[in-house]
Parts: sequence; structure tokens; C-alpha cells
Amino acid sequence: MKSLSSIHYNVAFQNNKIDAGGIDMKYWCQLLLFVASLKISCGERLSDQIYLDLIGGRYSCFRLLNGTHEIGCSSAEEGNEGVVVYANNADELINLIAGLDSEDRIITAFDIFLLNEEIIRVLKDDKVRGVLLLRNESAISDVKRLDIGFSEDAFCPNEQFDISGKCENRWNEHGALLPEGFRFINWKKPIFVIENCTEIDIIRNFCYEAFNKKNLREDVLCSARMKHFMRAAGNAQICLQRQRLFYGFSDSLISLCDPLADKNLFATVPAFTKKFKPKILILSARMDSFSSFTEAAVGEVSVLTSLVSLLAVAKTIANHSTEFEAVAQRNGRAVIFAFFHGESLGYIGSSATVNDIIKGEFPLDIRLTDIDSFIEVQQLDGSEPMFSAHIDSKAYDTPENKLKVQVLLDAAKSSFKQSKINIERRAGLPPSSYQSFLKGKRDIAGFVLRPFSQQYIYNRLNSLEDQNVFKNGITKLQTQVIAAASVVMGAVARFLTGGNETETDLFNQYDIDELYVAVLLNCFLKYSDWHTCNFFKSITKGDSRFEHHSKETYISVGRDNYSLIRTLMTMLIVNVLGSKNAVNVPSRIQCEDLNKHDKIYHYTWQYDPENEKFTCYRNLLYTTAAESPAFKLDGYSMHSGVYSTWVESVWTTKQLELFLTIHPCLTHDVTVFLYGLIFFIISLFVMELIYLGNKEAI
Repeated sequence: MKSLSSIHYNVAFQNNKIDAGGIDMKYWCQLLLFVASLKISCGERLSDQIYLDLIGGRYSCFRLLNGTHEIGCSSAEEGNEGVVVYANNADELINLIAGLDSEDRIITAFDIFLLNEEIIRVLKDDKVRGVLLLRNESAISDVKRLDIGFSEDAFCPNEQFDISGKCENRWNEHGALLPEGFRFINWKKPIFVIENCTEIDIIRNFCYEAFNKKNLREDVLCSARMKHFMRAAGNAQICLQRQRLFYGFSDSLISLCDPLADKNLFATVPAFTKKFKPKILILSARMDSFSSFTEAAVGEVSVLTSLVSLLAVAKTIANHSTEFEAVAQRNGRAVIFAFFHGESLGYIGSSATVNDIIKGEFPLDIRLTDIDSFIEVQQLDGSEPMFSAHIDSKAYDTPENKLKVQVLLDAAKSSFKQSKINIERRAGLPPSSYQSFLKGKRDIAGFVLRPFSQQYIYNRLNSLEDQNVFKNGITKLQTQVIAAASVVMGAVARFLTGGNETETDLFNQYDIDELYVAVLLNCFLKYSDWHTCNFFKSITKGDSRFEHHSKETYISVGRDNYSLIRTLMTMLIVNVLGSKNAVNVPSRIQCEDLNKHDKIYHYTWQYDPENEKFTCYRNLLYTTAAESPAFKLDGYSMHSGVYSTWVESVWTTKQLELFLTIHPCLTHDVTVFLYGLIFFIISLFVMELIYLGNKEAI
């Protein structure tokens, strides 16, 4: 967000512009009232004469489309106009909208924390032309903020793609704003989030209070124009067909929409060779969150804390890599760290991975039958270090898988005595990447590790409000993340050793690096801009892509784009699991040339913060396309619902203007006409007298 000193105001009179940047809004309002009185007396239209341009906040609702419909927000191409109204509470807003006449058009402004199911229903009224959500964090206590459920996801996230085909448990009922999800409404109007205190004051006091509060039938009213037009419409198939049609008839690229797409990241321990065909344990976490609003998907609990826990596991293994690799190769076992992208919107990354494995297009020569076990970490929220290990009943019911899971859980319990592991069997498996693999092969043993509860405790999953959660400190969160990492580490040790008690006990002596966890949590959560964290700034040194963003976990669009979280995670994985001493080359070109001759390892030129210089890291990091198979399979029906079909609309520049309008009124119009007629008659009479006087003088 721009600083307050950079806010620019325009006061325009016909074709002459007066720069009013930085002046006191009290004087601007007095000037506005003075000019308004002049214009009213002249009977001229004001909306084209006096306006105030606002930045409109960094967050604005945007449109997505899938194979069947569109969701999100859009203004008309010329923008949406309405009289600004402000409500202090829910009842006031509901009554105000209910009392509007059929010809009324309003732009409503209210505190974002007033949003609830009832308000959302009335906001869909066509008389509401746009919504300004005022987000003044200083006006609400942290306790109250944390108590308010503000998840933009549905009661049952990813319900359409659930392995059971239906919602067996309303996992997100505690936090969801709507059963169907706030993000999945087709609003057909623009919604902006205003955080700037000066702009909030202008909208509330200098616009609504000054002109509109007493009566929406006043002669002069303060109105707003909200413009954020989405080029895509209909559904994903229609949009992509139109786009291809435009390409065929035009030399210029006319972009309407792009599929959600990015990269998945995989790192292995140990290396996979042609002769090494191990049993595989996948350790998984997702890299993405979403929000209805641009640049708002930070995903602190939805994403970041789980990533830290698995990076902590990777750090422990890296600190003792020789021992872990030797045991793994001797026992024919391997661990794959899997970080999937696009999971929050239909398991884009994991479904693409399963499809790649089945078709033999995965970068490693593996089959689904090689995957012995699967562990996924979710939603570490700073609560007590007590966890649930959620299993799939059908996969768990086979004696072999029951034993596998129980062995892993026993090892997890023994690795961290203070953790409580409880196997939840009543409600099935929560939404997870694990489900994509079970669809490919239903008997893969595994569990999803998350805070102990039958439903989600955290109430801001996939939301604008899933940020600044830990302003009061990360002590409890750090304890929980270390506990989760220890649980996973215990399972890893038991798996790699094949149950050898002596080796397992040895590995269980390796503690999670608490300092590393603290550094990651501080960098991910404390800083408003990830690039200002010294550790992140150092490992991303030399990569200009990282300098132009703040912090976000939203998936990218198009095959050639990249998301900030994936860029950062790539470097973190290379830093923690890569070897710095395997090769000694002095330049990026020489380092990257090594990739041409090595079929097992990858070589990455990256800054080493420990030695304060660029280094050629030898690593086992692999990437695959996190793009839904729906866009790659010939003849795939976009209506089938098997794979995610989300595309993101291209939009025009956002605009928010305040201006004054004359309320249409027959009495007023007749009065103005009569005044004009009387003035005209008097003028004629005076002119006649002047003419006769001059004539007599001559």
C-alpha cells in the first residue's frame, strides 16, 4: 500500500485541473460545497465537473471461471455508479437496503468485520451497485478479530473433488462466511477493501456524513464510481474459445483469461538411480491459498506454518545426510518431500502429479505402486501441540495398511512424548492432497496430521484475514511447529530404518533445529514484505523477480508465470537440502552447464548466506507442471467435474471516484425552470428599459 503522503487528490472544474494534493480535507470539502452551490444555482450537472480520485485500496475482488460458471466480481466496462451510504451495524445496513426504492442505486460502505451470511444475501440486491469494505485494523481488538469467522472457503472445501463424492463432514463450518463459500459467489458488482485511514475518513465523513446521512433524497448527494472490469465472462470453455478466436483474427495478443498454473516442487532423500527402486514415503504440504481479493492470499495458517514444519524435517535430515542416505539405500527406502500448488482450488498440483506418474511423465521413474505411505501436514495454528492423524477408512481397513499406519504413529508418539496423536475415523479424510493419490490407488497407507479436532479450529482458512495472525508473538506456534516436525521426523526414522529399533532410536536423538524454525517463522510471518527479511533477502540475492512482490501464496496464471511462494520455496529447498561442497565452480554458467551431463543431480547457482557468497548447489530438487489435466487432455469435457477447470479473468485498471450529483426531483426541476423563466422575463424587461433609455438619450 502507498503511504498516506502519496495519496493524490484531483479537483477538476470543466477542463481545468487544480492539484489539491496534501491539502486538509476540511478545506477541500468547503471548496466542494462552495462550487456545488455555484453549480446548483446555474442548474449544471455536477458529476462531470467535480470528482475526487481515491486509490481504492490494494485489495479488490476479481473473477474466476470454471467449466460451468463464473464467480467473483466485476463492474460494468464504464464502471458502476451509486450514492454512497454507510452503515454502523448489520441491522442498519439490512434495513437501509430493504427500504430502497426500485430506482435507487447505491454504493454501500461498512466495516469488513460486519460481514455475515445475512448481510451477504442482501448485498446481492441489484440496487447495490458496489461494495466498499472498510478494514481499519486499529479499530478492532485482536481478541475480537480472532473470534470472528472469516474463511472465504466453503463449509466443505473442495467438495466437488472429495474422494467420497460428497461432504461427510462440514470441516470448515466454524469459520466459513457462507455454506457455499464467499469466494464462490458470482457478485456481478465490484467490491473493494479500503485500508487507508484517510480514505476511510473521506468516504465516511466527508462524503456520507456531509451529504447523504440526513436523507438520500437531498438535492446534492455524494456518489461513487467503482470500476474494475473483467474481460472474461460465461465459463472457462467460452472464454478460452473466444481468446483463441481473437488470436486467429488479430496480430496482437488479446488476452481474456488464463488457466491457473504453476509448478510443484519435489525433493528426494536419497538420490534415485536406475538400480535403486525404493519404497517411498511422501511428506506433503500445499503451497497455495486463495482469497476473493487481489494480493490478499497470504495464507499464514492455511499454508506457511505447514511448510515450515516440513522444512524443519528437511533441515534435520540434511544435518545428518550421510547417515540417513546410507540407511535409506541399505533398506531400499526413500522420502520424497512434495510441495503441491493449486490445491485449494481443486487439487490442481496433486491431480496433475498423479496423472504424470500414471502416464510415465513424472521426472522420477516411479509408479503409484512404489508409494508405500503418505503423510500430509496441515493448519498449524499455534494451539496446543496435540494432533489428530486423520486416515481414510477404506485404505486403513486392510490389515497391511493398518499395520503400516500404526507403526508410523507409534514411532511418531515415541519421538515426541508431549504430543498426543489421536486417530480420527468417524468423519473420513479432510480435504487434502492425499485424496488425489488415493483416487489413483486407494490402498496407499497414510494420514493427515493437523491440530486435534473433529472440525477445523482455525476460522480463517483461505481468506484475506489469514494474515497478521501472530502479531502478539510466535512462542506457542513455534512449540507446535517443532512438535509437528518431531512427529513427522519420528515416522520418517521408523520408515527409513524398516523398523530396526537400534537405528530408529539413533535417529530419534536428532532434534529439530529450533533456531531454524524461529528464523523461518519470523521471516514468513513477521515481515509485511518477505524481501525485507535478511535470511530470505540473502538466499534470493540476484533474483530480481523476488524484489517486486510483498508476500502471497496464490497460484500463478499461465504456464510461463511464477508465484512468489514457489520461487521462495525453491530457494529454501536448495539451501537446506543442497550440497555446497560437491562441486567447485566459480560461475553461474559453469554451474548450470553441469546439468547437461548429470541425469541424477541438479545444479543451482544460488547465494549462500552462511559463507556470504554465490555457490553451486548440487541438489535433488525436481519440478513438474501444476496445471490441471483438464487443459492438457484431448477431448476432456469441461463439465465432467473430474479435474479442476479454473481460469482467471484479465481485468482493466481499478478506479474509485467520489463526486457530487443532483438528485433527480420533479419539484426541483420545475422550480429551476420557473426561476429561469422569471429571470429571463426580468432580463428582457431590464434590457428593454436600458434600450429605451439609451434611445431617448440619443
